[in-house]
Amino acid sequence: MRPLRPMSGPRVMISRCDPHLRAISEWTLLGCDNIQRRKSGIRKGFSRHDDDIGDDFDDAERAEIDEFVNHDLSPIQGYETSPEPDRAATGQPHRLTAFRIGCLAWGSLVWDPRTLPRAGAFRNDGPWLPIEFSRVALDGRVTLVIDSTARSIQTLWVPLAARSLEEAIAALGVREKIASEMRPRWVGRQRRQDLMRGLGDADPTVRRTIAAWLEDRALDAVVWSALPPGGPDGEAKCPHFDRLLSHLISLEGEARVRAEEYIRRTPRSIRTVYRQRFEEFLGWVPTDGED
Repeated sequence: MRPLRPMSGPRVMISRCDPHLRAISEWTLLGCDNIQRRKSGIRKGFSRHDDDIGDDFDDAERAEIDEFVNHDLSPIQGYETSPEPDRAATGQPHRLTAFRIGCLAWGSLVWDPRTLPRAGAFRNDGPWLPIEFSRVALDGRVTLVIDSTARSIQTLWVPLAARSLEEAIAALGVREKIASEMRPRWVGRQRRQDLMRGLGDADPTVRRTIAAWLEDRALDAVVWSALPPGGPDGEAKCPHFDRLLSHLISLEGEARVRAEEYIRRTPRSIRTVYRQRFEEFLGWVPTDGED
């Protein structure tokens, strides 16, 4: 089916054979917050071009066009969604239910995503955030977390195959082994143009940075790991480098292997101050192919 060109704005592709298009092009989603204002213009564009489309579309196609123009866009504007029924099985056209969610990453999530439902490859143009090796995990690894005292590093992100923000939060929580009762705090989430409603532990400056980055992406929301810093003894504060170095040196066997792998396989672009010092004192330089 041919694309329809409204009087103004991006081109809209009407398709009922591809459920992933959801009757709207990615280009249109770049301006998803302006779609509602455009709808009246789109309708006027169609009516003014009746001479162009009148004889080329049958009743079913016209119904599909009408559905797009009249569709309630609250799933995008209100950032809520519900599971889409199997319309292909009934022959009904696909409704506009696109809700695009990304996931920020900077550590093992990049090279070991496991069950995370990715909808594409990791991209290296994530927001600049204060990231550092400031958390000692239960298995002894020193891991990367958001640390408000650290130097800002450009992070990575990946689109998720999730139908709702709640589904994305659950998926990241499972991957990070975060108990469900802790996810409200330890899985950060931010909706487009909704700074005050963002949840998950985050410094206000960090949240503003993520919200500003989100404004320039074809995404409705983004999630990230908001695990807090913590030292070797479980204290909830940013550990000093010397303590972390002593901890790593004390590890033996499989615990040391895992700790070394984590640091060495961290994407090369994540050049934190502590990483450079780990390379200097331990020789744990980046391994090939971690990106």
